[in-house]
Amino acid sequence: MSVNRKPANGWPAAANLNALSSIGSSAGALLRAFGDASVAYLIVGDHAVRYHGYERPARALELWLEPTAVNLKQVALALANLGTPLTPAESFHLAKLHAKLRLPGRGVELLTSLHGLMEFAVVRVRADRADVGGQGCPVLCLPDLYRTKRGTGRAQDEEDLGILSAGGAFDDRHAPDALHNQSD
Repeated sequence: MSVNRKPANGWPAAANLNALSSIGSSAGALLRAFGDASVAYLIVGDHAVRYHGYERPARALELWLEPTAVNLKQVALALANLGTPLTPAESFHLAKLHAKLRLPGRGVELLTSLHGLMEFAVVRVRADRADVGGQGCPVLCLPDLYRTKRGTGRAQDEEDLGILSAGGAFDDRHAPDALHNQSD
């Protein structure tokens, strides 16, 4: 799957322009369905790290969903259109504020919150855009990715921070003021 990147807000371009090419056809179909259904989401996690220049294996495609009733209804519609409707239990679980739902057979995890970030709408405005197989997909911008990695205590997140920082991809001193003013 071809990928073109359009960084938002003047942040540095990623070294790896094909970082999202590892998104499989099943997950790509989901991204297209989300686009068709106007689902508000951001690509986060491993694929966002790859997008910003750290080439490492990516597990599931993690998507942070705007946690509103209207958006979650659009998610359910998109999944139903793909022939994989949510069960009532999955719909109930996804409606929780800190939900994480794995979609079997798609290699996708849906999240309704993200460590260190509070306002989905604010974060989405700062997102980069990647063209993944002809679908414009929002990707967590580098400063917000950095923010989600800080303070988790996970070894993988510390490694990601070290590599992204050492490679010159991010300098915390130039992060938006909003990033510094939010509490962890």
